[in-house]
Amino acid sequence: MSWQGYVDDSLLGSGELSEAAIIGVDNGGIWAASKGFPGEAQALIKGFQDSSAVLRSGVSVNGTKYHTIQASDKEIIAKQTTSGVLAVKTKKTVIVALWSKDGGQAHAYSLVHKLADQLIAADY
Repeated sequence: MSWQGYVDDSLLGSGELSEAAIIGVDNGGIWAASKGFPGEAQALIKGFQDSSAVLRSGVSVNGTKYHTIQASDKEIIAKQTTSGVLAVKTKKTVIVALWSKDGGQAHAYSLVHKLADQLIAADY
């Protein structure tokens, strides 16, 4: 499957996510993304290197600021009232998903971690 196929089929195909992307860890390059996604890839990657900074200041994705509720060297979860962003880091990628409705966080978590497990198993 192509990288765009992972975004289109594995993430957006569920109908539960509003936007998604796969970003390269090494340079923040967009490997695949939904239309118009995101301009803040480098900031997300830096968030994995310094989780305390994103916990203090939050994260911005597609021009929207989210309050970070959890951050580590492997996962960042940030929210607004009914929307949010989940970023999960594998060896070579960062998978980013946005949800925009109530209950979306649980679906995003399941979908992104399932894809992350597949990529980790393939040494990505």
